[in-house]
Amino acid sequence: MKTFRKSILFICLCIACSMFALFATGCDTDNKSGAGGGSSAKASSGLWLEKHGDGRSYIVSGIGSCEDTDIVIPSSYNGLPVASIKEEAFFNCGTIVSVVVPDSVKTIGEKAFGGCGKLESITLPFIGQSKDGTENTKFSYIFGTVPDTLKSFTIPDGTTKIPSSAFSGCKSLESITIPESVTEIGTYAFSGCSITSMSLPSKVTEISDGMFFNCEKLTSFIIPETITKIGRSAFYSSGLTSITVPKTVTSIGEFAFYDCENLTDVVIDGASYIGKSVFAHIEKLKNVTLSDGVLEIGEGAFNGCESIEKIVIPNTVTSVGKDAFMYCDSLESVTLSNKMTEIAEHSFAFCKSLKSIKIPSSVKKISGYAFSLTEFTSVTFENTSSWYKLKSNDENDIGELLDVTNPVKNAENINRMVWDWVKK
Repeated sequence: MKTFRKSILFICLCIACSMFALFATGCDTDNKSGAGGGSSAKASSGLWLEKHGDGRSYIVSGIGSCEDTDIVIPSSYNGLPVASIKEEAFFNCGTIVSVVVPDSVKTIGEKAFGGCGKLESITLPFIGQSKDGTENTKFSYIFGTVPDTLKSFTIPDGTTKIPSSAFSGCKSLESITIPESVTEIGTYAFSGCSITSMSLPSKVTEISDGMFFNCEKLTSFIIPETITKIGRSAFYSSGLTSITVPKTVTSIGEFAFYDCENLTDVVIDGASYIGKSVFAHIEKLKNVTLSDGVLEIGEGAFNGCESIEKIVIPNTVTSVGKDAFMYCDSLESVTLSNKMTEIAEHSFAFCKSLKSIKIPSSVKKISGYAFSLTEFTSVTFENTSSWYKLKSNDENDIGELLDVTNPVKNAENINRMVWDWVKK
């Protein structure tokens, strides 16, 4: 009987020790956070820790009896690494103000910090669910919804790639710091964030598609000279007030600055190609400087920019797409490139303030409706010989020979032209 009682007592002691191990991190000398490249912050006590099924690591399963407002996850416990944080481990822990997650942690479960309504700071070894970055790579994955109190985040040192849409829709974030180790930033990485400014690492060479899409509070941004390409919709509907594109940039993707309603000044020092509708529908855009090196201005590039008063198209430009300056209501002065061979359809249509223009000798074709509903009083041709009006859309359907020696009559004819004019 005594032996039986001793056995029962031994079992109870074992159970008690196991429960204690679950709910307390202990006072081991290895009980440090190990976060942020070797931080030695003292780990929080009382967290609920469970041994992983393989017996080789621990999982943080909950806040347990811990009353800290500044949570520091231990990097190890009982000689084993703390490698995971369970889904919803700290869900609705409304008193937590800051969290430090150590480098030992390889996975963080969904909504692990969801509902932490007072969280102001979090230090993580990676973005999303896991360190290997194979799935659920969004910053919001561990929150569900990023708390409004979390205003800034520093991407961990050593990160080389920021995944696509990593911070998309994180409206509370006003500041994101990117380490120099980053070489690539995915599409729409910061779309919809409330960032007001950002600096890119020197090894990043491309502003990817939609990177700052709808970042309405992004008022200032310096494009570094390491950038060679600006992607599609990169700054679409952002809050920029001015922008300078450096010489290193070879192309600006379509819709890159579309609908940036506060943009007033643009300087393009580089960009051999300006894509479709890049600056379209920016009513406040007034000052545009295009430098030598620009080769092509895409379709509708400045369509609807009602405040532009003057455009000088540099002599390096060989092509201006249709609708490029349509509805530029305030446009009074245009200088065309002497490398242009065609003035495309609706290029300057509805530019009602444009009263005169000089057609360079390089131009061989003026498309019908190129200047629709303008109110020219003078149109001068540098080369007045061998201009014909087509009789239809067929380029071989040559009509009458035109006399383009009189600038006033040219204006009258161009104001109401329908069919193309071609030089033979």
